[in-house]
Amino acid sequence: MRNSIYLWVIALIIWIIGAWFVLSSLIGCCGGFMGAGLKISDGTAFGASHGSNLMYALSSPVATMTSGVKGEFSKLATYLKDHPDRGLTLTGQYDGDTEKAGLGKQRAESLKAELIKLGAPAAAITTAGIVNSKLGWDKDEKNAYGAMGYTFNKLVSGISISDGAKFSAANGGNLNFNKSSYAYNTPLSAEVKDVFQKTANYLKANPARNLMLTGYAMKSENNTSALGSLGLARANSVKNMLTGMGAPSNQVDITSQMSDGLKLNGNNIVGGVTYAFDAKNSNKLAEVTARLAKPLVLYFQTGSDELSLDQNQRNYLLDLIYYLDNKPDGSAVSTGHTDNVGSTSANVRLSRKRAEFVKAYLVRNGINGSKISADGKGPNQPIADNGTSDGKAKNRRVEISIK
Repeated sequence: MRNSIYLWVIALIIWIIGAWFVLSSLIGCCGGFMGAGLKISDGTAFGASHGSNLMYALSSPVATMTSGVKGEFSKLATYLKDHPDRGLTLTGQYDGDTEKAGLGKQRAESLKAELIKLGAPAAAITTAGIVNSKLGWDKDEKNAYGAMGYTFNKLVSGISISDGAKFSAANGGNLNFNKSSYAYNTPLSAEVKDVFQKTANYLKANPARNLMLTGYAMKSENNTSALGSLGLARANSVKNMLTGMGAPSNQVDITSQMSDGLKLNGNNIVGGVTYAFDAKNSNKLAEVTARLAKPLVLYFQTGSDELSLDQNQRNYLLDLIYYLDNKPDGSAVSTGHTDNVGSTSANVRLSRKRAEFVKAYLVRNGINGSKISADGKGPNQPIADNGTSDGKAKNRRVEISIK
């Protein structure tokens, strides 16, 4: 009997030791702590969970994930797309002792890009970064598990423009754009106008601050503007409103994103533009000026004043907007040229008409017309042989150049 008890005790000790080794192995492979699985919740409306999680190599901003974890993020992207009133803040985390500052934000931005690929609307996701000295690492301390926080919030359809604690203006109303239109619907309410006027006043009083306008458009919309995308044109229309209210044009930049998750009110897009403040980029003007050194050449058919632009030409015009807004003494000239078909006097008039047409086209698309002049040279400055059809086609042109 006593020997039997001894055998049971020995067996129990062996079982405990074995279980301890198994548990240690599991903990080591799962980040050195329990509860490392993925958990995302928007109360009772949405939940995603998995036994595994994101895994970040030391100092890496990009996560690796299992197919199961990716499936949960696909569900999250669908939830955000199907619920345009819900927003998500991703808060990336990093170890302040072993990783560089800013990595948390980079991790959040990387995950945001992945969610957008999965169908989440870009406008619904914001990012942030924090230090977390208690990240869960694997046993070799080479890979961190999770390193991401998820906070849901209600997206309001109203307008909100904020520079942190320095400035804030908001209203329940907002801009509205017809589909495929870059001009916001008018008239604006007095309250929405007041939000933009306060923003313009803040920029004027704070010359070190810069406002980035991000214009949004859906893939199903058509770009009817001269700029590279409909989103850019929408942002530029808001920029022109702000500068008309007194905001310095060199303190407002524009960019764009595609998103099929925009908030709709019937056939109208609500908002269509987001607002973010930052410090001014002191190097951008020199970079843009260098790109504009070679004139933009636009071609016309004989007797025609119709104009169409390719993507490179649209990009040139975006740079031209920045140049004219940021160089106080900067200007541009639209110079028309023709082939030698017809009389010289008629061709000079035609070339001038084309140059004026291009200037008017630029002004209609939100480019500062007060800094653009127009001139016509007729057939007097050919760049190719008028004795050939190809040469004549090259001579029928308008050149836009900066001064």
